[in-house]
Amino acid sequence: MAKSLISIAILLASSVAAPPTLHAKKPKDPKAYTCMAVSYYGNRRIVAWQDFNPTGQPLGPSGGVVTEGIPPEIGIPVVLQLTDDVAAQATDLPKNCSPSKSEFQKYAYYTCEERWSDGPDRFSISGDGSHVNLTRTMPSGMTLQLGWSDNSSDGDPRVRQYAYADFRRDGISLGGTYPPALIFQLPRPWGQANSVRVDKQGRWIDPKTEVGEARIGKRVYREWSGANFVVVVRHQVLEELRKSEGDLVITAYSATTGVYAQETFPRDLHQQTEAKLKDGYRRLMAKQVDPVKHCKREMEEIGPPIILTH
Repeated sequence: MAKSLISIAILLASSVAAPPTLHAKKPKDPKAYTCMAVSYYGNRRIVAWQDFNPTGQPLGPSGGVVTEGIPPEIGIPVVLQLTDDVAAQATDLPKNCSPSKSEFQKYAYYTCEERWSDGPDRFSISGDGSHVNLTRTMPSGMTLQLGWSDNSSDGDPRVRQYAYADFRRDGISLGGTYPPALIFQLPRPWGQANSVRVDKQGRWIDPKTEVGEARIGKRVYREWSGANFVVVVRHQVLEELRKSEGDLVITAYSATTGVYAQETFPRDLHQQTEAKLKDGYRRLMAKQVDPVKHCKREMEEIGPPIILTH
């Protein structure tokens, strides 16, 4: 009987024993970090970087890239500013920088966005100089948008893919990634009547009724409206319309109820707008000459670089 009690006690003791301790595998500390800072001059990029060991000591010389087209008297001082920023990042490498072999990269980004108003017109230029835009609100509630963009300046600063379009030289009508278009919109409910229902065979149940019209003299362009858009006048369409004399008249009308809104715009709208946008672009670039003083500093993080091959 005593032996049985001892056996039971041993079994009970073993059943409540603590499980073995599991030790998580500690991730290896990076052998080196890369710190980076980026700014722009117009839509051309300037980059500085430096590798550091985990104690914050530089590994080799610092690096910098000034995009072709930036004068050395501007690019070199900005690279030096960015290099100073990179050195300061080394005081907290895990927070400011990324492991040198990582697919992700943190970097300091100086952005000098330019925004201003002039009567009914609101202007904006993005911090990297790749997007320029005008928005004009008319008494009827109709808005006009005219923009210029060069998306080749977007993306990963580790990839040498830079923009070469020059807004100051080419203006709105030339250069850029896409030919500019005049976009006219109205608040809701405009465009909702053209959200057409279809049956199972794809036939319209309700007909489209809302139309946007662009006219100069006797030349006319029309399209069905939708999603608040009255009409989009693309560059080629505007060139055809301008073969007639007169100003640009935009009309939003319903085939059932008549004219909803109508506004007149000068035929030289591009030229009038372009002069103001070029002035704003010059102000942007004047700030970009000294980004540390005049521009906003932000921390960004990007994933693996996307490299396109042909």
